[in-house]
Formats: sequence, structure tokens, C-alpha cells
Amino acid sequence: MAHAHPGVTRTPTRWVGWVVFASFTMITLGAIEVMMAMVAFFNKAYYSVASSALALHINYTGWGIIQLAFGLLLIAAGYGLLAGQTWARAVAIVVAFLSAVANLAFIAANPWWALTVITLDVIVIYAVSVHGAEARF
Repeated sequence: MAHAHPGVTRTPTRWVGWVVFASFTMITLGAIEVMMAMVAFFNKAYYSVASSALALHINYTGWGIIQLAFGLLLIAAGYGLLAGQTWARAVAIVVAFLSAVANLAFIAANPWWALTVITLDVIVIYAVSVHGAEARF
């Protein structure tokens, strides 16, 4: 990205709000993913179906590890995005996409949480990919 000319100030547009919203959504989404991981670790009976009935053949402990990793990455990227870091934009898009795909594969386990997470992932991808460059404060 080219730097502005010296003495030229760049005022943020109203779309920066989308990026701030995406940042807080990512932090919230990361916290949800961490909570879902804890449920997968400690309360496997919570889920609607046995792990053998899922689209992917993985037990809930493995699923919890995946959720925990996505959650921690989303929280870190959310804070990085608030700080205007370019790496956070790339991480946000990749992790949100992978999170949406993973939750789609596990939708039978807990449909409402999975649909909520997928929806938030799509919002994050849109906000960061379309308006992420405007968040360089």
C-alpha cells in the first residue's frame, strides 16, 4: 500500500465502522469458539448427536482443539485489526473462512451455535475484505 504524501492527512471514512465492528465481532466470536471448545472437552453429552454421526469423522476432543485454535486466533486477529495491523486482516479472512467451513461440517452437533458462528464469520469476511484497508489509523 502506498503511503500518503507528506503533509496530507487521510481522514477515515464511515466504513471504518465496519472494520471496528468486525474487530469486536472477531473478539466475541473467538470467545464463543473458546467456550464451544470447553464444552467439547468437558461436556460431550451437550451436543445433539454422537461424534460418529458428524460429516467429519473426528471425536469431540479433536473438535475442541480445532475450536480452541480458531478462537485464540480470532481474538488475536481482532485485537490486531483494532491496532490497524495488515497481518490481522489476512489472518481474519483466512481464519473466519476456515471457521465457517468447520462449523458447517459440524452443524449437526449444535445447529444454532454453528449457524450463529457461520453468520458472524461471513460478516467478518465482508467487513475486513471490503473495508479493511480503511482501518489504518
